[in-house]
Amino acid sequence: MSRTAPRRSIPPSSRFSIARALVLTAGRAALERSLPVYLGVAIAAAVIFEGNGMKPATLTRMAQASVATRAWLWGAWLLVTMPAARAILFAPSILFLRALPIPRLWFLAVQGGLLAVAELPWAALWARGAGPAAGLAAALGAIAAHAFLVAPPRRAIEVLFAAVIAAAIAAGAPAPLLGAAGAATSGIALRGAWRRAPDRGGDRDRAIVLGPPPLALAAAHVATITRSHRALLLRAALFVAIAIALASFAARADGAGDAGALSVLSLTLFAPAIAAGAAGLAGPVLRSERDARWLLDVSGASPAVRVAGATLALAAAGAVYGAAHGAATGAIAGASWRAASRLAAEAAWIGAALAAASSCVLRRAFRGDGRDPARAVLAVLAIAVLAIAAIRALGAWSLALFPAAALASFIAAARADRAGAG
Repeated sequence: MSRTAPRRSIPPSSRFSIARALVLTAGRAALERSLPVYLGVAIAAAVIFEGNGMKPATLTRMAQASVATRAWLWGAWLLVTMPAARAILFAPSILFLRALPIPRLWFLAVQGGLLAVAELPWAALWARGAGPAAGLAAALGAIAAHAFLVAPPRRAIEVLFAAVIAAAIAAGAPAPLLGAAGAATSGIALRGAWRRAPDRGGDRDRAIVLGPPPLALAAAHVATITRSHRALLLRAALFVAIAIALASFAARADGAGDAGALSVLSLTLFAPAIAAGAAGLAGPVLRSERDARWLLDVSGASPAVRVAGATLALAAAGAVYGAAHGAATGAIAGASWRAASRLAAEAAWIGAALAAASSCVLRRAFRGDGRDPARAVLAVLAIAVLAIAAIRALGAWSLALFPAAALASFIAAARADRAGAG
């Protein structure tokens, strides 16, 4: 008669140490990816709600009464904080902890707690606007929604619970119902994410890496972003969409019908949007380069090639976002097709240059010493402020300044990498 071997276990003190390591590892990864976003949310909240601005109760009442407003608010929050949720649930650095003999419930509890911390601003909005019960319900609903969005449901019970939380959010369910749905769904969603964490990145997409070394490396970075970091692409698109809306509204309100005035207004609002979006995209690009350092060393990729690959990948994204921004702003503001085409070309030019400069500057900010988020925020703010000042002061002449700044940033980054390699 066979006997089942007892499961190995570890003392409670060691379990707490492992839980602490999980908190520090996943929490740090989430902080590095999302600190600029939370800073932007805090600034936006201070501008919108403080003083004579909108009251939180007004916004929450609008969300409860309007499906469109509710969908916009929930969609925007879930989108901009998706990188934090993905880092908490799928950070590669926490996978080795799963092999240790501690109950799965510990992992789920810690990850759920970290997600709750990530949802605090969302909970605070609803708590201030509709009461503590609404804040708790919003947090529970966001935890479940984030877990399902990061790890889409596969099993029948997961699909069922995903439909339940989606219906509760879409219907604007009262706080008790939304809270109950979120609490019941969060466990299923977190368990599904835990099951699928080791399988991330298993897609079999066709390879797109080809061409000279800098272009091939840039294509590899683009593939990494589009396959594994779509939330960051959407978040950057959201920043650009906000800039489009503000530029179009300001152009109509101020009567900025002149092509030159519309160009300055559009680019002034686009510069901080693309700086923030490029900062979010630069993180995974530079991390993937660091992870593949051994392969780049074996392949003989020089520091200049590595810097060029990351810079070209970000510049391509900046050009695409810039073209979309300029064309959409011109069309919504009622500009002629010539003026809209000019806006698209100028924004693509400046978007490519600012994204390239951001890549090079953030390369120096990401040093892996625990102060990366603070340096990244300062770098993004500096780039945005300098870009706005140049556009306001020089107008169309700034089009020649931005590529020069990007080239100078590239040369400095390549020299610094060469000195570090030496």
